[in-house]
Amino acid sequence: MTIDALKLTNEFVEITKIDRETYNEREMVDYIKARLDGMGFQVEEDNAGDTFGGNAGNVYAFLPGDLPGEPILFSCHLDTVVPGNGKVAIVEGDIIKSDGTTVLGGDDLTGILPIIYGIEWAIASGEPRRDIEILFTVAEEVFTYGAKAFDYNKLRAKSGYVFDMDGAAGQAAISAPSIIQAKATVHGRAAHAGFACEDGINAIAAVTKAVSQMVQGRPDPDSTFNVGTIEGGVATNIVSEKCTIKCETRGFSHARCEELIENARILLQKAADEVGGTLDFETKAAVKTYSISENETVVGRFVKACEAVGMKSELVRTFGVSDANYYAELGINCLVISTGMSNVHSTNEYCSISRMVKNAELVAKLVTQ
Repeated sequence: MTIDALKLTNEFVEITKIDRETYNEREMVDYIKARLDGMGFQVEEDNAGDTFGGNAGNVYAFLPGDLPGEPILFSCHLDTVVPGNGKVAIVEGDIIKSDGTTVLGGDDLTGILPIIYGIEWAIASGEPRRDIEILFTVAEEVFTYGAKAFDYNKLRAKSGYVFDMDGAAGQAAISAPSIIQAKATVHGRAAHAGFACEDGINAIAAVTKAVSQMVQGRPDPDSTFNVGTIEGGVATNIVSEKCTIKCETRGFSHARCEELIENARILLQKAADEVGGTLDFETKAAVKTYSISENETVVGRFVKACEAVGMKSELVRTFGVSDANYYAELGINCLVISTGMSNVHSTNEYCSISRMVKNAELVAKLVTQ
């Protein structure tokens, strides 16, 4: 099995130039549609972007095969986080890195290209292969907006592989967390901080007291809690009338996540009551946790394919989330595969060419085994 590493690298560099921050994936979607069409896929785009203000939809593609059984599903996302415009890829040996001014976009290009190249090899080999379904989504980076807008009546597969995780070669996540986010605003009362501070109710003081009592970081081995932003006040000579925080919890127990968010609400309410203020509190369950049994066929096929390409498999849990979280809610079990991307969501992002080549070999085996 030989995957053309130079061709893959050159295409990676070219695609990197495409601006595809979330909600602005139009050019990338057009590129991928043409690429899959050229491989013989039946390709279509939905109107997902219309539902959340994006300029493009999810790409679904189907390629019939020769082997019996349900299709194999491969999935990645097409968007990047910011700063993702004007990207430049620099190749140094086995590494492709960002020029330091933007993200590289290896999240999720390190998944997209191995899928494409692995399937191309399988087609060219002439070996019997399974029916293949591809779902490349938009707006994944804002917690699976694109995936949630797709019409799953089109999908025939009940299991598959999402290539969208950092980590060691051969790693695949069989469990991912819930994420619950909260936005809380304490309302106080403004007053002149010099002449009439006694007449004011300091919202910042209430919020910071509550936050100081929250257990942040890792409250237990299976959960995290983080206050990400605090915003409040107008000027140094005005008692702050309003203060807003945003926080999130992640964990492998959805009930535990709900408990941690509720604890934050209780502390904020108590602090607001003590100073005579009021509290507005909003929560959103961004994604829900899932786990896949190691005995599932989709897991066994992954382990067998890893062995076939000389890669040691390892099944792990991840605190990251992906479209697989939403697929699991629909009863579609997907392993999340490590792709060789590193320092994602930062301007120091880089990836490994050899890892992408190895994952392309993995895809070819999954398709033909």
